[in-house]
Amino acid sequence: MTSKVIRPYKKEQRSIFNKSLGIIFNGDDNCYPLVHENIIKSSPTAKRASDMYGRFLVGAGFEEEINYNLTGKLWDIQTPNDFLFSMKTSLERHRGVFVHVTYNALFEKTSFKVIPYNLCRLGKKDSENYSGKIVVSPKGWGRSVRKSDLKVYDNYNPNPKVIKVQVESSGGILKYTGQIAFLRFDTLGDYPESPIDGVEEECITEDHMGKYSVSSVTRGFKDVDIVRYSKQIEDIDDVIDQYRSVSGVENAGSALFIEDDFSSDLEKDGLYRFDKLEDTGTPEKYEYFDNRSFKMILGAFGIPIQLLEATAGKLGNSGGEDLKVLQSMYNITTGQDRKKIERFVSELFRGFKDDINPSNNWKIKQYSITDEGTAEDEEIIDEEIIDEEITIEQPETEENDA
Repeated sequence: MTSKVIRPYKKEQRSIFNKSLGIIFNGDDNCYPLVHENIIKSSPTAKRASDMYGRFLVGAGFEEEINYNLTGKLWDIQTPNDFLFSMKTSLERHRGVFVHVTYNALFEKTSFKVIPYNLCRLGKKDSENYSGKIVVSPKGWGRSVRKSDLKVYDNYNPNPKVIKVQVESSGGILKYTGQIAFLRFDTLGDYPESPIDGVEEECITEDHMGKYSVSSVTRGFKDVDIVRYSKQIEDIDDVIDQYRSVSGVENAGSALFIEDDFSSDLEKDGLYRFDKLEDTGTPEKYEYFDNRSFKMILGAFGIPIQLLEATAGKLGNSGGEDLKVLQSMYNITTGQDRKKIERFVSELFRGFKDDINPSNNWKIKQYSITDEGTAEDEEIIDEEIIDEEITIEQPETEENDA
């Protein structure tokens, strides 16, 4: 049977390795993270939804209150909660995060720092489909990127034997740059998909609708005047200036001047002819696209529509009960991803230089919109959440460890 599926759906996912830079492209043009970041920023709904998704991911911080300063600097205090919250932006926009991990001479972990997601790329894979390096471009991945500007880090692997080899190959502990741990919420492809993957057009629609609104207000909701003038007009610039003086600078863009040849009708119509380009759009038409985009974008983040409306005070006199139910639902929806963050953080702090959390409890408190804190009344149903293993890019075989 001949396949008649349209072309975009026949496209296979592929891994593109760039030899000159030594990286696996993120997207066919290596701009996937940047493009999606900018799309989210340009869409009011995507920006709000992304922020809400991120808030539910990192919750109200860890259950264990740990006041330990991870930096060791009085002028730069960072607690474990601060570190958790610093992962929010990458996780909410890309469903993944890169964390730089450093070690001391005893091969104990000494610090953790989130690197902007857009700056990181995976290195070449080996026969086991494992990327041993992560490449960082501090200046981004534009056309002007140079290989000399790139920084190459070893992928996360806390095995002391592996760290020892890396330290020796780098010329000693003082020159050792550490490793980068990569947490991702899905394992399909080389990189995780952005939450807005599939609704980019809806986000762009919102952006264009905003620009249309600004344009309409700027010209005072006037239709566009089309002014056709005879070639006999010697100084059309003076005419345009006069038009601006009567219409106002803000509305000057609502007229289109076109040179025309209608000399045969000169006596009848004079040197000018005026037409209008009417805006036939109706409020109902634009409201349809606004509502459709709004719902599609929220659906991509799994956010109940009423939850976002609740934050805008549109639930009416419900006494807050509806809000509790909605935030409980979304806490359950995001629970699986939150579990992965908990396991990721627990793994990072395993082997830290100080025992800052003897109970090893890295559970994240649920987020509550009403008090910006813990949703203690509504517990997540752990039995309904699949307890998947965290995905950390590291080798599994002893051969790779060596």
